Amino acid sequence: MKKLLIAFFFAIIVSASVNGQWIQQTSNVAGTAINSIHCINDTTCICVGNSTVIRKTVNGGATWTVLGGTITNKLCVKMYDKDTILIGQSNGTFRRSTNGGTNWSVDIFGGNSSFGINDIFYHTIGSNVVAVGGSATNHSTGG
Repeated sequence: MKKLLIAFFFAIIVSASVNGQWIQQTSNVAGTAINSIHCINDTTCICVGNSTVIRKTVNGGATWTVLGGTITNKLCVKMYDKDTILIGQSNGTFRRSTNGGTNWSVDIFGGNSSFGINDIFYHTIGSNVVAVGGSATNHSTGG
């Protein structure tokens, strides 16, 4: 009986801690999709969407700030640190900010306009960046 009681209390504690992990956020972005979000810690995140939506939080999502720039067709975003951010676009190019998203570079890679950048990975050693993408027309063939 003692073992059963201990197992019961353990199950309650585990289920309570698992269910308390997610908090719904409101983007306040009407009529556009959020395509990607990346967080570098539990308080600092950035998200991007289809149109010119670039938002950043530094307080765990309690408030979101609209960042500058009129970058369109954003598919993914990755933060290396609080200042260095890369955005992958549907035209195969990247944009970079080195000041936390206040200013953005022009296209920093003359990519293939028929391939979108779907995800970016910062290597923790050196300054290497790996990106994956493709075209919706050739996904069935692994393009």
